Amino acid sequence: MTTELKNSKHLRRENQSLISAAYIVQKELADKVHWSLAQKVAETVSLEQRLTSAECVNRSLMNKLDRKVLMTECSKGYLLGPESSADITTRN
Repeated sequence: MTTELKNSKHLRRENQSLISAAYIVQKELADKVHWSLAQKVAETVSLEQRLTSAECVNRSLMNKLDRKVLMTECSKGYLLGPESSADITTRN
């Protein structure tokens, strides 16, 4: 019976060491996954910020172009002059 007790004690120790090793591996893998996810979230936030910045620049350029088109149309009207002599309000 002592050999059975020794075998049982040995098996319990072996099981305990295997469980501890599995826990350590699980913890390492969980840490790696957590780090990877955190890195991906940081990359996503950074990309979103860059896209928002680019959107603002594009919107600014569109507004600038709209103002330029409007001013060009006004300038063209000034250069062409009035359509008829009745449109002239000042006298020479």
